[in-house]
Amino acid sequence: MEIVERKREGKTPASILLSIVPLKNREGKVFRLAGIGKDITELKKMEQKLLDVQKLEAIHELVVTLNHEMNQPLAVSSSLIQMMIKKMEEGIKPTSKGLEMIYKQFLKISKLLKEINEIKQIVTTDYIKGIKMIDLKKSVDKKIKEVREE
Repeated sequence: MEIVERKREGKTPASILLSIVPLKNREGKVFRLAGIGKDITELKKMEQKLLDVQKLEAIHELVVTLNHEMNQPLAVSSSLIQMMIKKMEEGIKPTSKGLEMIYKQFLKISKLLKEINEIKQIVTTDYIKGIKMIDLKKSVDKKIKEVREE
């Protein structure tokens, strides 16, 4: 068993890994416990640092994914809006077709955000120059597969 954050006199809390073995007499009754403890405080600190690094990597992968997946619909929408503004300045009324195209781009962004919300397990893929991003299709499919198996 592990005893976590046991106070040491005048020192910071420690994590102790405690192994206990019952000692039995000839009749099979426990008459003593023998044990050994090992200070694993540094190991626990390294585990926490590793978890923190993994969380930062996951956040970075999410940011790269959002940047990649959202840039295209936002660029299209921005261009369409700029074109419509220019036409309006020239006295030309905007068409519903342009507004529909912008609406479709925002639907793509909405779908992307829903997919991100559906991720149960992150599956990454190489992006560029050693940078990884989340493979949304595989990550969402992984969740669907797990739900079907349950």
